[in-house]
Amino acid sequence: NMSGFDLQRNDQPAHDIRERYATHVFTEEAVRIIDRHDARNPLYLQINHLGVHAPLEPPVPGYYGYYNHRNFSYLQGDRRKYA
Repeated sequence: NMSGFDLQRNDQPAHDIRERYATHVFTEEAVRIIDRHDARNPLYLQINHLGVHAPLEPPVPGYYGYYNHRNFSYLQGDRRKYA
C-alpha cells in the first residue's frame, strides 16, 4: 500500500469511507457480497472484525464481585476475581 491509506476495496484505497466504525463497514460489505452471490456456486467469506465485543461495563457497581463470589466460590483469590 503506497497510498498511506489502509482501508482498501478491490486493491484500491477506499477514500469514500470515512468516520464510520470498521465493524459496521465490514459487516455491510459482507452482507452485500452474500446478497449478490450466486447461491449455486460455493462462497468462502472470512470476516475479521476489529471490535470483538462490546464494552464490559457492569450494570451496577460491585456486580462482578458479587457474581463471581456467588458462582465461583470454590475458587480462591485472584482466580475467582478473573473467572
